[in-house]
Formats: sequence, structure tokens, C-alpha cells
Amino acid sequence: PALITLLTGGRGSLPPEVFGPAVQYVRIRALGFPAAAVLGSAQSACLGLKDTTTPLLVLGAAAILNVVGDMSLVGMAGNRWLFGAAGAAW
Repeated sequence: PALITLLTGGRGSLPPEVFGPAVQYVRIRALGFPAAAVLGSAQSACLGLKDTTTPLLVLGAAAILNVVGDMSLVGMAGNRWLFGAAGAAW
């Protein structure tokens, strides 16, 4: 919450109905930082070995999975940790 407050110029600058989902989104995305670091290192290693096809295929598959996940998790109502802004983070 402190980072979001700092980036938005203070807690009073965002309505509570926006601040709550923003905090959930950042918390869920933070869980993926270690995996993103590993994937970035693996991509760099592949590119260093002059293998450009594997990173392209992995990024393409991730993009397709992201679109499917967004379509199925963002627009639905229900559990606040699974749908809406939190759904976009997963």
C-alpha cells in the first residue's frame, strides 16, 4: 500500500473502490517477480547462444495464455481475489 500511495500522490487521491483493487493487483504481481527474473535470465541465455526461436515461442505462448486468462478472469464477478483487477494480475 505504501508504494501505491507514493506513486499516486497520497492516499486521499484515489477513491477506496480503486485503491483496494490496486493493492490486490500489486500484491499478486509481486508473487511473480522471482519467476520473471528466472525467465528473463533464461531468455538472455538463449539469445546469448544465438537461439532466437525458443524465446519467441515462449513469449508467443505466454501472450496467448495472457489473453485467454484475461478474458476468463477479468470480466467475471464473484471472488474478489480471483476476478476483476486481481484476475488480471493472475
